[in-house]
Amino acid sequence: MASVPFLSVSRSKLWLGLVLIMLCLGALAVEASSQGNHARTPLADGWQYRWGDSPISEGTPEWTQEQNDLDWLSIDFPSNPPFREGRNQVWYRYRLPEGQLPGQSLYIYSVDLIVEVYLESQLIYNYGSFGSDGTGKFEGWPWHLIDLPHNSAGKYLYFRIYSDHTDIGLWGEVMLGSEYAHLQYILREDLLPFLVGLVLIVCGIAMLLSNLISLRVPTLIMGVFLLNLGLIPISESQIKQVLIFNPVFWRFFEAGSYFFLPITMAGFVRALYGKGIWCAHQLVWIVHFIFFIAAMTLSTFGGVNLPHFYLYFDVLAFFTVLLLTVSLSLAALKGDTNQKILACGLWLLYLVMVYNGLTAHGILPFAPRSEYIGPLLLGATFIVVLVRHYTGLSRGLQRHSKQLEAINANLEQMVAERTTALETLNRSKDQFFAIIAHDLKSPIGAQLHLLQDYEQLKEGIPAKEVSMLRKESEKTYELLTRLLSWARGQQGQLNTNREMVSAADLVESILNSMQARATAKHIDLIFAPYDQPMVWADIEMLSTVIRNLTSNAIKFTPLGGWVRAEIQKVSGGTRFTFTDNGIGLPEETIDGLFLPKDYDSIRTDTDGQKGSGLGLLLCKEFIQAHKGSITADSPEAGGARISFTIPSREALEPSQ
Repeated sequence: MASVPFLSVSRSKLWLGLVLIMLCLGALAVEASSQGNHARTPLADGWQYRWGDSPISEGTPEWTQEQNDLDWLSIDFPSNPPFREGRNQVWYRYRLPEGQLPGQSLYIYSVDLIVEVYLESQLIYNYGSFGSDGTGKFEGWPWHLIDLPHNSAGKYLYFRIYSDHTDIGLWGEVMLGSEYAHLQYILREDLLPFLVGLVLIVCGIAMLLSNLISLRVPTLIMGVFLLNLGLIPISESQIKQVLIFNPVFWRFFEAGSYFFLPITMAGFVRALYGKGIWCAHQLVWIVHFIFFIAAMTLSTFGGVNLPHFYLYFDVLAFFTVLLLTVSLSLAALKGDTNQKILACGLWLLYLVMVYNGLTAHGILPFAPRSEYIGPLLLGATFIVVLVRHYTGLSRGLQRHSKQLEAINANLEQMVAERTTALETLNRSKDQFFAIIAHDLKSPIGAQLHLLQDYEQLKEGIPAKEVSMLRKESEKTYELLTRLLSWARGQQGQLNTNREMVSAADLVESILNSMQARATAKHIDLIFAPYDQPMVWADIEMLSTVIRNLTSNAIKFTPLGGWVRAEIQKVSGGTRFTFTDNGIGLPEETIDGLFLPKDYDSIRTDTDGQKGSGLGLLLCKEFIQAHKGSITADSPEAGGARISFTIPSREALEPSQ
């Protein structure tokens, strides 16, 4: 629970900081706008340069007092004169226009690396410290705003520059105008990139904070990646210098963000798609991590100027980020639309990085404030992917919600049906046991009364009544045996003692044993063994089933009818069929034929007698114990037909 207040406080501080920054930017914008839209004039056509460093006499550079123009050579823009040949000191000069100037402030986008500015021989500005040998150390790359004296028109401006960087001189833009015009320009040009960076930073921080507990690696890396993308336009923005003037800090901050970008890119792609072809994703991550550590360590403690690493980084990133983007694109070809969109975003970022690198090294003309376009385009693709992902999740949730509702409705219906069936079954079983109790009570009660009478009379039991008692006892015993067998089946305790037996011989012997009962009703017992199969079964159980079905057929067949028994081999086993032309099976009773019944639903046979319904239940239990099936129907010609199938040994052995 302690983590919740922490997240709340952190987010509150974050939003408070953003609000303060926006208020500062708004105040600057209002201040600049209140002074009017002043013109800015570029200083062009008239620049001259001179390699080396001027001798200093009593604090005054001698080159600012010489009248010899032959030592000065013309150049289109004061940057990277020809024939450098390893030299790190250069002077530039420019004659300001005659008459009223458009403003008394000179704006310089950047200088490589340190500079002193003279109006004639008067030092009016310096950035960095020149040693006695005319050299100095890197002091960052701020933009410069130089106040010109009121008597500057028509005079020479001299720029003394030292640089051991690949570039030497002024860079970007050199504009003349009012201070407010320059501030207006900075705010107008940099406000959008600055806000883009803030949005990406906020998204990255929010993603990191939301995953501190779940610790999902791809999401965490994506949060770091967004944070890294947002830092680049912030660090490149000129607005940062208005908020905090610390050029060296900002330069290290910018370089760190810039050098770290391929690491977060490769880490993000690695987390999503693995190592990639030729292990490209992992290789890029490792190479740039080593470069990042080396560059930041050497520039901080090793005495190597930070600008020296930019060229090496740009050359390295040209190939490694290309490899990373190509690898991701190949993976996206086999992926979904979101992966293809993300690959397009990385391509756009790579192209912008290449363009910025070519611009920074003077290969392409200077174009201010373009480095934010890459993060902006990639952020847009992230938004598209997230919107598509959210839409897909939303549709999926709606679809699954509907499916769950349907499943719940089906489950409720099934539960209701099962509950009704169980209630019906329990009620039927109660009624069924009442019937069994009635059938058992009658013969046992009759026997008990007879025995009591003969005990009181103290006479022997007549032979005729002994025979009747024996028959009633046999019926009672048979009923109890059936009831116990059915009860064991209900409890899953029926065990089959299988052996191979001739189906035809078994059926024929049982039919012969029941011939007398059939003859008494003038019923023909017909046996049609289409095949002579051997069945793998428990002889006692199978005999009981055949005897019960034959007995039932005889009971429900009127005088002069017929009962037909058939045997046929079928796929996977043997089918036994018993058909009669008796009173038949009503369609509404077929489904419940093998279920317990109440007394009223038990049918009366052709002799007007009701049984217990236990015989068919026992048939079903015995057939199921053999992994077989039993069915009943009423043929169109009338009567009833009951069939059961006993699986073959070969069909059962694979499942056992």
